Formats: sequence, C-alpha cells, structure tokens
Amino acid sequence: MDAPEELKRTRLMVLARGVPKDVLLKAVGAIEETGVTVFESTFDHRRADCVAENAEKIAALVTAYGDRMAIGAGTVLSVEEVRAAHAAGATVLGNRRLGGSLLKRHACRFPIFPDSPRTTDGL
Repeated sequence: MDAPEELKRTRLMVLARGVPKDVLLKAVGAIEETGVTVFESTFDHRRADCVAENAEKIAALVTAYGDRMAIGAGTVLSVEEVRAAHAAGATVLGNRRLGGSLLKRHACRFPIFPDSPRTTDGL
C-alpha cells in the first residue's frame, strides 16, 4: 500500500494512542470497513515501555491489515523508535517534530508526514 498515494486519494489517515492491542485490532477492522486505508499507531511516551509496546501493536496491525492498509508509526521522537517501527513493518512515519540529522537519516526509508496538532494530544 502506497501511503502517500492513498493520502492524496482519500485525504484521510486515522490514528490511535494508548489503546490496548486487542481493542485496537478490532477497531481498525471496523475502521477499514469505512474505506480508510492509512492508519497510524502512535508512540505513547507516557509509558516506560512505549517502544516495545507500540512495535508490538504495529506488528499485529501489519499482520492483520498490512496487505490492505498502510500501517504507520506516529510521534516518532528517536532513532530507536524509527528502528522499532521499521522492524515491526511500519511503512509511514508521522511526527511534527522530526528533527536532528541522525534521526532524519534513519527515517529516510519512510514517507514522513508531519502530524498536525490534535485536540486529543492533551488528553
């Protein structure tokens, strides 16, 4: 699935943060039925295990929906997170603060979409 082309076509990407994996898998199944083809699971930096936890979610989403949806990682703030997202099968990164030449160099294998501020960011 070509995320940039799908975003041009649908102009829609859905994301989730802090949703348990089992609930997330069911929710993305329902979301897929609406025609959404790009989904982002964001790193929840409030959790000490956010890298492993989100990589596990991304891998499960890629296994379940990767042939029909572009699955990405959001709020990517470190090289470790870029590597974990890539290893889990993510095909797109979202981050409004993607900075630093080292992080950009490691992220170059992904399409990168700057996140926009969202009302849920403060929740």
